[in-house]
Amino acid sequence: ITTSLQICGQNLRKLLLYCNSQLTNVTIDAIVKYCPKLKRLSLYGLRRVTPESLIHFANCAQSLLEIDFASILDLNDEVLINIVTNATSLKIISLIGCRKLTEHSFTQIVRKCKYLQKLNLNGCIINDKTLSIIARFAQNLQDLSLLNCSNVSDVGILLVGRGCTKIHSLHVSTTSLVTSKALDILKRDRPNLSIKWS
Repeated sequence: ITTSLQICGQNLRKLLLYCNSQLTNVTIDAIVKYCPKLKRLSLYGLRRVTPESLIHFANCAQSLLEIDFASILDLNDEVLINIVTNATSLKIISLIGCRKLTEHSFTQIVRKCKYLQKLNLNGCIINDKTLSIIARFAQNLQDLSLLNCSNVSDVGILLVGRGCTKIHSLHVSTTSLVTSKALDILKRDRPNLSIKWS
């Protein structure tokens, strides 16, 4: 793949690399070096890529509109914050299962990425305080997914539903903390909001 990136990377706008166990830090270095115009990047499930290598994306992230770092289990705050600090035009971010990220990362995402429209935090460790920050700063957010976020409660769900005025799609898991009562309140207050829950 490195050779291919070297040949055609200059004009590449979209690069989707899913669960490829062969890809390593060398691939990441090639993307950074040869693909300066990327708009969409997915590194879903790349297990042999280290956070130290991912941090190099911060240097070429200005053109990115969409990133998918789902299931990159070692993704940490330092790396993600460096990337979003430079990729302020991001509209779509997927962080499914990135359990090393903390509230600090999520705060920086919504503060730096003013154009953010879609955020997938399925399986991330978040709570109502995180959702209050999202509700306060993610004013362009349209789609939020919170499946398997067991520390989220009715309070956080209501904050997002009321604070993110452009949101039209919300995905949540029902737990002992997220009940149908809160979802019914949201449906009443925001009839155009699509709520998907499982």
